[in-house]
Amino acid sequence: MKKFIKEVFKKLAVTLVSSFLFIIISIFLFQAIITTFVEQDMKEPESGTFLVLNLSMNLTDRPTGL
Repeated sequence: MKKFIKEVFKKLAVTLVSSFLFIIISIFLFQAIITTFVEQDMKEPESGTFLVLNLSMNLTDRPTGL
């Protein structure tokens, strides 16, 4: 009888662990699929364009008010 109960618990543990892993892998898979459909396409800059940065303002590495 003890051997039977051990086998039942062993199979139950294997079933629970494999179900848990299946759910985790499925979540990551669905997230990857949804992300590919929702992700916006990056626009390529036109030829001859350039980036302009306005550096006339005061930039600090600490929060204001200290």
